[in-house]
Amino acid sequence: MTAPTATHRRLDRTASLTAQVNAAQRAAESLRPPSRRLIDDPQSRHFVEHPALRAVLSHPLAADAALRVFDRMWGGLHAHIALRVRYADDACAAATTAGVDQLVLLGAGFDTSSLRLTDQGLTVFEIDAPATQAQKRPLVERLAPARRTVWVPCDFERDRLRDRLLEGGFDPARPSLIIWLGVTMYLTRDAIDATLSDLAQLCAPGSRLDIPGA
Repeated sequence: MTAPTATHRRLDRTASLTAQVNAAQRAAESLRPPSRRLIDDPQSRHFVEHPALRAVLSHPLAADAALRVFDRMWGGLHAHIALRVRYADDACAAATTAGVDQLVLLGAGFDTSSLRLTDQGLTVFEIDAPATQAQKRPLVERLAPARRTVWVPCDFERDRLRDRLLEGGFDPARPSLIIWLGVTMYLTRDAIDATLSDLAQLCAPGSRLDIPGA
């Protein structure tokens, strides 16, 4: 992997803030009453560092009000995000029940699957920019030291996913679940095509790719 340029470092910082906003939304949704919430992801609050976002999570009423304002301003975007996370969670549960033991999170951000999934036989491959992983990895290793998480730094625009995954110990002979959540809209068509081509060549029969909500 080539050394990051100043532009890429700025993009990494922007991506990190975006990941924090997303984590704050998931944490806020988790503060709603069980009968109303779409997802239960309390672990996501550990990845929220921005003071304004942490303030929103200080009380369930503040969190609920913030989500309602967010949805009004952005046309239901929070509901969209929560529903695609719920879809991905359900896909993970179904895959592990079927015996899949490799989960690949493309553009993982501050996704907390490695903390919430209870199947101890599951290996989680987290694919993301180095800056985001540098923030996330110490927390995951502190909160879930026994989890088999493999950290795979990758720039979808410049690197080949196939090479990065194989370097990380991915087993192409075993079926996998690949989740690509909220990433493709930020990539060029060439990067998307290259990633899909790599997955088609690399993944075993019985593997599944889910791109909920693109």
